Amino acid sequence: MADFDEIFRDTDSYFKKLSERMFKEIEEIEKAIRSGKLQGEWEVKPIEKPSVKGYVAQGRFQLGEPLTIPKQDIDEVLNH
Repeated sequence: MADFDEIFRDTDSYFKKLSERMFKEIEEIEKAIRSGKLQGEWEVKPIEKPSVKGYVAQGRFQLGEPLTIPKQDIDEVLNH
């Protein structure tokens, strides 16, 4: 039984750290959006289902230069 307790403690500890890191990253993204450092747009739609109230928000943002893939690499993928 002790092995299961240890596994549950380890799992709980892992997910707690993961959640803390995730919320910290979300806060940093929010600060960047509010400051104008992170450029992008929001698309907010109401949820239209009976007895459900809320919204779905989807954002598209870019920080820094966009990722570029050399043309030769694209050609290689497309031609195989």
